[in-house]
Amino acid sequence: MNQVMLSPGPVYLRHSVLEKAHSAHHRTDSFRKLIVEIERMVREVLGTESPVYVITASGTGVMETAAVNVTRPGSRVLVISGGKFGRRWEEIFDVYNCRVESLRFEPGKKFDIPAMLEKIERVNPECVAVTHVESSTGTLFPLREFSTALSGKGPILLVDAIASLGVEDIRMDEWGIDIVVSAGQKAFASPAGVGTLSLSKRAMKLAEECGRPLYYFSLPRYERGRKNGDTPFTPAIQSVQMLHYSLSVQEDYGWSEMKRRHRESSRAINSAYRHLNLINISEYPSSAVQAVLMPGGLDSRKFVEILAERYNIIVAGGQEELKGRIIRTGFTGLCSWERLDYAVRKIGELLASEGVAVDVGAASDELLAVEGQKDIFS
Repeated sequence: MNQVMLSPGPVYLRHSVLEKAHSAHHRTDSFRKLIVEIERMVREVLGTESPVYVITASGTGVMETAAVNVTRPGSRVLVISGGKFGRRWEEIFDVYNCRVESLRFEPGKKFDIPAMLEKIERVNPECVAVTHVESSTGTLFPLREFSTALSGKGPILLVDAIASLGVEDIRMDEWGIDIVVSAGQKAFASPAGVGTLSLSKRAMKLAEECGRPLYYFSLPRYERGRKNGDTPFTPAIQSVQMLHYSLSVQEDYGWSEMKRRHRESSRAINSAYRHLNLINISEYPSSAVQAVLMPGGLDSRKFVEILAERYNIIVAGGQEELKGRIIRTGFTGLCSWERLDYAVRKIGELLASEGVAVDVGAASDELLAVEGQKDIFS
């Protein structure tokens, strides 16, 4: 079989998506229309009337854009994290000389909302930054409960939704969220290199008064031509074309139906993994990422290498404190049932060759729910 891309991101890209890339100039009405429509579609999935900016950068670049526009040196910032990607907020704010306080939860464990609120009361931060899906563990942050507890009256709330937008529910306006950043290479099923950022009115006011000497990452600069679909700099033209197409297909299918599809597929593969003695490490797992513990002390680094070299299956390993202990998968690029079944069978065979007790047939049977889901990109 051709390469099976089961990493949490970048994800597998359909040929129909790749075929949408063609030569174009960004200062044309036809391209401006793509930018305007991308904004409209992202606003719909976000549940917001706030502006959405299309930025040529990785997800981390969009996080930095958010951080640098709403703070100044000395700003008090609280970062709540449950793993490597949550801690990235700390690193970004620290670079820009903010006064960073951290509240770290053990990777894979549930987040304690009273503890978070108590920390906010003590620290009195101007900004709070969280990660909606910690893709190093697959853990879902209780965003609705936490954001509504803040209710827009306290600190600015920044949300990294890179791994979650399009998979998990986010209602930016209803829940009182100020900034949401995302990127195209996960649930939006498009290439890496294009991110989006949405900003509430009070967050934009901070950006306008920021006072930092910003250039490429200045959101007021992006705002000037936004309504007409003009970007301040040359965007990643072909990636924007593919993002627009992928969003259009998913919008036609229905975002609620897309989220149901992700839930069902993730439930099925987690059930399949249990028959392979692979147990999800998260107490509150997201549908975007599956992070499972290697049985019998097997080294996941070698396991990931063998899957790629022998079977052409791409999965991710653990990071930092989880390095060598887990494998991580994701298929928000909407892999077919055949690809998932092939991957599960080969993972099972490889585990069996290492002496792990598995039931590959039972694991494959768990994926039957996925088999009935049509390919929306066909």
